[in-house]
Amino acid sequence: MKNAWVRKLASFALCAAMVFAAGAYGIARFLPTVAEEAAGLSVDNASPAPGGTFTVTVSFPAMQERFDAADLKVRFDKTLVEATAVTATRIPGAVPHEDTGEGPVETIVHSEPEEANVNAFFSASYYAEGGDPVDFPGVTLTATFKVKETVAVGTVVTFTADTNDFYISRYDPDEFEDVDITPAGTVKSVTVTVTEAPAILYGDANGDGKIDGRDITRLRKYFANYDDDTETSTVEIGLGADANGDGKIDGRDITRLRKYFANYDDDTGTSTVRLGPQ
Repeated sequence: MKNAWVRKLASFALCAAMVFAAGAYGIARFLPTVAEEAAGLSVDNASPAPGGTFTVTVSFPAMQERFDAADLKVRFDKTLVEATAVTATRIPGAVPHEDTGEGPVETIVHSEPEEANVNAFFSASYYAEGGDPVDFPGVTLTATFKVKETVAVGTVVTFTADTNDFYISRYDPDEFEDVDITPAGTVKSVTVTVTEAPAILYGDANGDGKIDGRDITRLRKYFANYDDDTETSTVEIGLGADANGDGKIDGRDITRLRKYFANYDDDTGTSTVRLGPQ
């Protein structure tokens, strides 16, 4: 009798342990797991010069968490910088908002002039295809900016995530509302500080820090690949391409460089013809 009671008790304990283990597995399975990676905003060049470029990136790591939509909006002051390119990765199993999912990711650069200071933003929106929530596999949104030439040295440019439209969410039918599942600790504001413009080495057309025949060659290639309609060239040149310092790049810069070398003294390492503004 005693042994039977002991066996029943042991059996009950085993069943309870199995139920507890199964329950714990189920709970663990549905608990959100966030990768220990930086989430939110980051900058790749926090000290650009006037006219210089930098990149702001929005990154969210993959999560074992079901989501319906990701809305990402970052505001900036367009009087200080201008967005030159905005790109985003496609989320596997999800498509851009108001897009068929067949083409490239559509990103948006909007302007809101009615706001006094922070008057522009770049953004991207996604939703789970078919309306069924899927595990969030991560997303990256990248915007390249150029500091306007007129911006004063020491100016701080701030990029701030929109508090009303910067989140990953999932619709909860029990609560009849969206649940914000944005990872804890998400960085929602970053800044860049405009620094002194780099010194210009007039005549250094290829940007290698010295003046030689390669600079004339680079300028020739620049003009040979110049498109008058777009006023751009497929060949890159450095700030020093403006050899005569008149604020524009044209044939006069090649002429100035030729005169510079024609009057160059190898012994003294100088030329009687000066580069840059006269």
